Amino acid sequence: ERDLERLPSWIEVPVGSRLELQGRVSHAVREAALITASGDTLALFVDSLTVRGSLDIDREQNFVVLLTDNYGLHNQSPLPYEVAAAPDQRPGVDLERPDDDGILPLSGEVTLLAEAADDYGLARLSLLTRTGAAVPRDAEQGEEWLGDVFWLDTKPGGEPNIWQEVHTAAGPLRVRAVRLGDEDSRLRARFRLEVRADELDLVAGDGLELVVEAVDNKRPLPAGRTRSGALRLMLPSAADVLVTQAESNEDRKSELEEMRARSRQLNVDLDRLNRELMKNPVPDWARQKEMEAAIDRQQKLQQELARVAEQLQQELQKLAQSQLTSEAQLEKADEMSELLGQNNSAQLGELLEKMQESGGQASPEDVARAMDEVARNQQDMARRLDAALSMLKRMAQEQELEGLTALLEQMIQKQQELADLSRQLAAQQEAEAEQTESGANSEEGQDGEENAGENSEGENSEGESSEGEKTEGVNSEGENPEGESSESESAEGENSDGEQQESQEQSGDPSDSDSESGGEKSQTPPPSSEELARRQEALEKELEQLQEKLEEALENLRQENEENPSDSSDDMAEALEDALEQVKKQRQEDKMGKAGEQLDQQDPGKAAEIQEQTLRDLGSLYSVLLKSQQAMQQAMKMEQVSSLRGLAADMLALSAKQEEISQKIPAQLRDLRTLDLTRDQHRVQKSAAGVRDGLGELMAEAPNRIMKLLRQLDTLIEAMGEGVQAMEDNRAPVARRQAREALSQTNRIVIGMLTEAQMQGGGGGGSGSPQQSMAEQLQQMAQEQAGLNGVTEELRRMLADRGISQKARSEMQRLGEQQAEMAGRMGELAEEERLKPEGERLLGDLSEMGRDMERISQEIDDGLVSEETLIRQERILSRMLDARNSVRRRDFTNRRESETGNRLYAEQEGSLGSEQSDENSPFRLKYQPLEQAPMEYRDLVRRYFSALDSLGRVADDPAPSPAEGDTP
Repeated sequence: ERDLERLPSWIEVPVGSRLELQGRVSHAVREAALITASGDTLALFVDSLTVRGSLDIDREQNFVVLLTDNYGLHNQSPLPYEVAAAPDQRPGVDLERPDDDGILPLSGEVTLLAEAADDYGLARLSLLTRTGAAVPRDAEQGEEWLGDVFWLDTKPGGEPNIWQEVHTAAGPLRVRAVRLGDEDSRLRARFRLEVRADELDLVAGDGLELVVEAVDNKRPLPAGRTRSGALRLMLPSAADVLVTQAESNEDRKSELEEMRARSRQLNVDLDRLNRELMKNPVPDWARQKEMEAAIDRQQKLQQELARVAEQLQQELQKLAQSQLTSEAQLEKADEMSELLGQNNSAQLGELLEKMQESGGQASPEDVARAMDEVARNQQDMARRLDAALSMLKRMAQEQELEGLTALLEQMIQKQQELADLSRQLAAQQEAEAEQTESGANSEEGQDGEENAGENSEGENSEGESSEGEKTEGVNSEGENPEGESSESESAEGENSDGEQQESQEQSGDPSDSDSESGGEKSQTPPPSSEELARRQEALEKELEQLQEKLEEALENLRQENEENPSDSSDDMAEALEDALEQVKKQRQEDKMGKAGEQLDQQDPGKAAEIQEQTLRDLGSLYSVLLKSQQAMQQAMKMEQVSSLRGLAADMLALSAKQEEISQKIPAQLRDLRTLDLTRDQHRVQKSAAGVRDGLGELMAEAPNRIMKLLRQLDTLIEAMGEGVQAMEDNRAPVARRQAREALSQTNRIVIGMLTEAQMQGGGGGGSGSPQQSMAEQLQQMAQEQAGLNGVTEELRRMLADRGISQKARSEMQRLGEQQAEMAGRMGELAEEERLKPEGERLLGDLSEMGRDMERISQEIDDGLVSEETLIRQERILSRMLDARNSVRRRDFTNRRESETGNRLYAEQEGSLGSEQSDENSPFRLKYQPLEQAPMEYRDLVRRYFSALDSLGRVADDPAPSPAEGDTP
């Protein structure tokens, strides 16, 4: 609706509008009519000096208003009016994903941007989804769009909508909307959609399509309806994500190497410029411009380093969301970001601005100071680049094994879920078969009753009613026991199902968690046998990819061992070879393929048995991989510690020589030959430089602390150089002071190296042995549990083949003690978790898991090792991995929240306001320079500050003391 003071000669309104007209005349009229261009006449209501009427606009209308007064006179040359009828256009809608790569993250978290507009108003926005193994490229074919989530009513700038669920063919999809912009306009709306697809039952290669549908407020119906283009996201396998990450690491390594080459060239140019500056302290214009270009090159190189560090952090955060990396890797990424993101000195930027100022050259002192600062920054940057390359190489090695371990963890969890679903499907099929059999039996009974009734009717027609009643009575009595038995059977079935469900809850089935989502998931029927076979086939492909990754990791390790032979690399290679042999053996046995064949043949029970055997094989492989990862980390740590202690020993020997030199320096050097002292001091200086070079190669671990030691070595070498120069100049007091200062610095460096070796080695007290995090403790326990599962299976085979022997009894006792010990440790973790706030607790019950371990330990002690014991142990392993992933998700969430808080106080970049702000915006003047402000504004500012100044003077003047009798 719109109110117009005066009807214009041309106006555009929507089709279907009603034009309400009201006019005034100069004197009273008798009649008024609206005459259209087609000759139609519409009478208007006349009330003294007012004329009123209405006109429905269903097409373009041209009309005039004809007036007739009491004397029969008409208005001369009436004004023509034209009303254009604008059709209601369909709404426009767009859905996009920033930096879309077509990949659905393994974590399932996706952020989308939706924008819709309509010419007259939006009534509804909906999110439609479609999932499947092969999402069709044509939006008009294939599966129908599912789901209907509305978010148009989200208030701008307010709290986001609550999480809503879209029910898809693959499970629930959760969506939350946040309205962007300040205007609450129905004509245009922009939203940020937070989508979580982590509960979808998708396998690698499956796709998710998202579409936004906009509906306008057209009345009468049907309303205009438009759908956005389909946004297609494909779920990759974890192995594909790791391959992409490895390729990104190689690209980043190439970038850093290219920057290192540019840094070396810049270092050469700076040396040349410094030599020229020493010859001529006042550089000419060309030399000054060359110096400015060198400083500018260094600053651009620093910006590129910061960009590379930020990209590394972002990629590792994506891996952390997908549960494919550890918290230690994220901490190293933060350390590298801090290392590469260090800014140059603030004085350097000021000197560069001074050198680039128009109207003259900088002073020689400023130029010399600038070049000295550039040289120091260049040396520091070169070290940081070397440290970043070493860290990146180390992180790539660690991430390779961590990724393989995480990939195997996900495979174990998926195989456990498939085994549970196969058992549920087998139980469902058995129940359906029993119902079908009981139904067939009841039908046979009914047919027998009908035949008996017919025979009795043919034999005796006189006693028809009584015998018929008898027969019915007998049949009804016969049916009651059957009914009771069927009811009892169903009750027993319910009881058995209830007991099975209770046992599953006690054994800790991850699908039967205490959360609502877990309860809903347990109540949903299992997928079909064909769907389970498809998932098993996808899991078999992941095992094949795991074998390829292991072969690649082993080949890389062998190549590295050829370049740098070491015993630790040989041990790691042997561990990887064992893991690879196990994978090849599993693939040769093809248990996953056999399980898939059984599912294709509609035999989920047999498939579940094979899947349980596959779970045990995967658990054994998991234990071997974790041992390989721990062996690699321990070997790298010990090599680092050994090198640091060796360098500390070298520095200690230099300290002894430096002490001898300081004691040999006499009070006067003029009457004494100092050639031997000078030569000895120079040799010590060169040895210290060698130690510095050796220390520079150990920056892969704790680079920031190593950088501090390197700076101390720089200071030591400079002090030794000044001592050598003082000896050559026969300045005994200066030489003695420098020698003693070098001795004290050498001792401090030795202490620093030994402290760093202790910190990295994790030995001794203090900060040397940090406590393991809960995720690390759960991973360690999962490794031990996987080993116990393998030992339990061997024990069960031993009991089946040979019976209970003395060796079996001792093995059972040892195994039960180990399981009981793990139960106690799990109870301690559960107690720690109980003390945490409600919102930070883990998914699942660690206490219940500990009690399950105690029951299994008791069963092993009693010699009751059965197939059910192995199944429960495998389920405990899967629950441990679930708990560990829950801890990692919680830690990563807290980490992101803390980083968001830190960014508020970080150095801000950019300018205030928008460079392309609207000219009519009331905030436009806020971001303009004062020189462009109007004179009235300047005068207002002056008066404002004058008022503030006068208030300040009043506040500074002492207040007069109150007179006698006055109330203060």
